[in-house]
Amino acid sequence: MLNNAAHNEFDNVVIIQSCDNDFFRFSRDNLAVHSEGFEGASAISSSTSISAPETICLTESSATLRLLLQFMSSRPQPDLSKASFRDLANVSEAAEKYQVYAALPPCKAHMARALPQHPFPVMAYAARHGYMSLANEAAELVVAMPYEAILAKLASLPMDCGVAWVRGSGRAAVLTHKDRSSAEPYNRAAIVNAGC
Repeated sequence: MLNNAAHNEFDNVVIIQSCDNDFFRFSRDNLAVHSEGFEGASAISSSTSISAPETICLTESSATLRLLLQFMSSRPQPDLSKASFRDLANVSEAAEKYQVYAALPPCKAHMARALPQHPFPVMAYAARHGYMSLANEAAELVVAMPYEAILAKLASLPMDCGVAWVRGSGRAAVLTHKDRSSAEPYNRAAIVNAGC
């Protein structure tokens, strides 16, 4: 009977390990229900060890996982307005990666609010995840940045989006920065048509 009790205690639990070696005990069912990225969590066999739950090692930090897991639990959702931009960007990427549906709208909304202070990272996030209107709104702010800053940050965009952005924003303006008024006007359709 003791083996059954130990086995049952861990039947519905997984341990999630962050990249910085923090551990989170979490419901296997919550992972499966609230995320497509963890849909296999309910199928993880706990028969491999009756003395401990299965451990899932992830590439995200403990700060990111702490926020992300709150979106998948019965606790109130985290207040992302109090998160640093770095934490917001990281949890937004993790929510997209694991398809945590409860986190997607608030993450996108808070990334949009961060746009004036962080136009390039917001543009990269929006381009990676298909948020066209947000990507275009960010691109309009990025066009006003010094060209050295633009060139240095273009690597964070998916290649097809970076090329489309350069074409759409006026190649001369981005590459030479000499006379923005004589460059081609910013072309939103170039980004949208590239699927970015």
